Amino acid sequence: MDTNQGVQWEHPAAKNVIQFQPAGIASIKFENAQRVSAESKPTCWFRFGNGDEVFGSLKSLDAEKLRLETWFGGDLEAPRDALQSITLFPKGFAILYEGPSGPDGWIMTQGPKGWRYKDGAFVANSVGILGRNLGLSGSCSLEFDLSWSGHFSLSFILFTDAVDRFDYSVSSYMFHMAPGYVNLQRVQTGTGVMSLGHQAQIPDMLKKNKVHVEIRANRDDATIALVIDGTPVSQWKDHAGFVAKGQGVVFSTQMDGLTIRISRMRVAQWNGVIEPRPVPTGPVNEDLVYLANKDKVTGELRGIREGKLQFAIPQTALDIPVERVTQIFMKESASETIARKPWELRFDVAGGGSVAFQLERWGGEQIAGTSRNFGKMAVNLASIRQIQFQSQPMKETDELDAPNIDIWDLDD
Repeated sequence: MDTNQGVQWEHPAAKNVIQFQPAGIASIKFENAQRVSAESKPTCWFRFGNGDEVFGSLKSLDAEKLRLETWFGGDLEAPRDALQSITLFPKGFAILYEGPSGPDGWIMTQGPKGWRYKDGAFVANSVGILGRNLGLSGSCSLEFDLSWSGHFSLSFILFTDAVDRFDYSVSSYMFHMAPGYVNLQRVQTGTGVMSLGHQAQIPDMLKKNKVHVEIRANRDDATIALVIDGTPVSQWKDHAGFVAKGQGVVFSTQMDGLTIRISRMRVAQWNGVIEPRPVPTGPVNEDLVYLANKDKVTGELRGIREGKLQFAIPQTALDIPVERVTQIFMKESASETIARKPWELRFDVAGGGSVAFQLERWGGEQIAGTSRNFGKMAVNLASIRQIQFQSQPMKETDELDAPNIDIWDLDD
């Protein structure tokens, strides 16, 4: 990729290298992005006014600058005025799995049109089983994009030891989903199956063909919550305690001829708090801090250093320990519309988040450029999952978004 010659693309079916200009490309996906190491445990989620989202660890914040550390770009600095919010993860944020980037490690059974891997997703057109040990442990979250082409029936089974089959004799928690509703069952070895509470309604699913699914499980409280497109749908509690001890996940389809697709899956350790993250509904005229006890404080955030927020409210100043804080929203600053340049690209990185910058050099193992937020920076090529050629907040392209197109494996 070169700002003078454009994107150079090599393909076995083409005699010569194909050249594209940035205006003619929507996005490029990379098949095998490097996974985030288990040692990488960012403590914060940073969001910026231009749509950048970064998972990293806070080093310091003062009246002028934010300093943070990331696994993909090293130490970064940004003007404080560019920062929109910080979500803090008191127990750290460790990614157990992210993908898919291939079929390795997954078990797929039952028929050629059952589950198969294709272009960064698992796709099924008929009955099939898709399973894997994902290392589920403690309190954790599982999230993925789900898209479909018609009425479907999907079961996803969590905390199971049987990842190669649909098995009612192995302890697990089993979701059954179809457009418009979902229910949850507890499966317990030697006891049988029991529904946990009510069937939850999801009417918005009837108006679309794609949702983002997030499941949050808290072993200590024996609670499981479902969030669709960022909106809490339901929370179930197992009054018998959290009976399932397995670490695996199984997806089971019961349909024929239609298409279902699972992509952008991520499993992470989670702090166990099921309450949705608050979002201000109007303009933020002062700095706003949400605390772990659900209180909130408004005033002036003067800085963060040595594990404490230096926060001023009328007639007094507070030193708030970071471990007591869950979210910080910055006072809104005057925004300025800046024209986008042709080579200002958005990079979606493994582990979550995306960063936009003006491309300057693609070479060796890094891509280098200039970010509006971070200035000169370089990103490890192996960490990139997708490049977008319109510098907007990250949007995953989906083949099911195209109308009247059937999904076929051309190699079959």
